[in-house]
Amino acid sequence: MIYSPVSSVSLPPISIVCWKKPLLPQFIIAELHRDPTNLLEFIDKGKAGRTHYLELFEQARESGEIIDIDPRELLVNIMALCAHPFIARPMLTHIHGMNDEAFRRMIQKRRNSVPEFIIRSIRS
Repeated sequence: MIYSPVSSVSLPPISIVCWKKPLLPQFIIAELHRDPTNLLEFIDKGKAGRTHYLELFEQARESGEIIDIDPRELLVNIMALCAHPFIARPMLTHIHGMNDEAFRRMIQKRRNSVPEFIIRSIRS
């Protein structure tokens, strides 16, 4: 888990993967369409980590540290907030008139704002 200074609530590692590997979302989508079995087998190797995430999530929920939310829904929200800017980069840069440097600055800013947003949204 990744500790955030906003709270003692931690975010799963998926929340930083896209920042370090910006083409990963497109790769995953392409692989899911090309050969879902191969990628799903790889994803299954992370089952222990997901189990640990669910245990920590349940502890935080039971202690009242976070709201009552389905952990799967939270993980989907985290993945969407992290992956969407990279998947939709051509559209976003066109709509907002961004060049590569402006996009990079936006992503740098989101490295802090997304975890803060997520933590604030689930904090009790």
